[in-house]
Amino acid sequence: MHQGTYINNKSLGDKNNDPGKLIANSRNAYRSAGQQREQLDLVQAMTACTPKAVLLFDGVELMDFAGPVEVFIVADKGKAFRVVTVAESTRPIKTMGGITVTPDYTLKDAPKPDIIVVPGGNTQDVGKDGRQWLTSAAQDASITMSVCFGAFLLADTGLLDGVEATTHSWGSRA
Repeated sequence: MHQGTYINNKSLGDKNNDPGKLIANSRNAYRSAGQQREQLDLVQAMTACTPKAVLLFDGVELMDFAGPVEVFIVADKGKAFRVVTVAESTRPIKTMGGITVTPDYTLKDAPKPDIIVVPGGNTQDVGKDGRQWLTSAAQDASITMSVCFGAFLLADTGLLDGVEATTHSWGSRA
């Protein structure tokens, strides 16, 4: 199974990689005093400085990348996560709805992410370089996740091999 699709909770002592326990452990650490608060501060500092990357491409679905970005950027009043956008180039791209977005990084100069978000949209426009970056970056990421048709891109790159996944089929190319 692909390690990049699972949460790595070893720092909080969860051997089974259970996201619910990570949240519970984080809440317990936050509510407790002393050493547990220091542990949470350390975990937050580590996750805040390690980027969460959102893959962008021409025809990306605006809601599919903006929704997850919004969740990350409001966590802990904007202090919990550092979110970056990554694309084949930093030239402005057009979303499915015609909104122009300028990526932060190219595939070649993007910082190593610990979480990768693959939004839906026209995922067929993700070229060979974008697919190679996704496959490579996912090997080291603790979480690689998709929204909507992003699941098809994960499947096309082999990142869902041996993993149960679901999405809808509305408008699919099947």
